[in-house]
Amino acid sequence: MSSDAPFVNRFSAFASGFLAVVLLQAGWGWWLNSGRGVLRTSLVLLVWSMVVAAARQGSNRWDRALAIWLGAISGSMAALFWIGPGTIWPIVLTMAAAISGVAVIAGTLVGASARSLWH
Repeated sequence: MSSDAPFVNRFSAFASGFLAVVLLQAGWGWWLNSGRGVLRTSLVLLVWSMVVAAARQGSNRWDRALAIWLGAISGSMAALFWIGPGTIWPIVLTMAAAISGVAVIAGTLVGASARSLWH
């Protein structure tokens, strides 16, 4: 791998988190408006974090998990400001960060555990 591989791995993880939230927003609307939206987005982030953590790549799995989470938060921020942030946007983004963070951490832990069992 080249010396740029860790950056590429982190950037692709960031982009995948961003795109996951933005595409879910485009298909089903703001994800914090319903229990189904929260469940859908949380499951997508959880499963994707599992896949990324279980995959063999050059950079640290926690670096990639952080990048996915930062991408999801950036996607949430972009979607929220696109639809209109309203007056409680800091609280909304805090909740989005907490929920997506739990999903990404859980997915990373499960993916890392699965990888250690397989190898």
